[in-house]
Amino acid sequence: MCHIALMLPLLALPVLWMWPLAVSVPIYAVVAIVSATIYWYAVLAMRRPIESGAEAMIGATGNVTESRSTRLMVRIGGELWNARSLA
Repeated sequence: MCHIALMLPLLALPVLWMWPLAVSVPIYAVVAIVSATIYWYAVLAMRRPIESGAEAMIGATGNVTESRSTRLMVRIGGELWNARSLA
């Protein structure tokens, strides 16, 4: 997705050749600003921490639904997970 945002200004270059500068420069400026905004939000989204899977459960609390010696079934966020007890 972020590659498309980087390509928008290149795809808009023909505007500079087809129309007079008084028209094409503002259009190109808007395309460049939109492209930079899309790219900025894409970078912010890629920097966010993982919100799914086992990585998201670190530090989470849940309820034990089944216990067999050191093997447990734990419900976290509406999902059942296998767990191991260290004790």
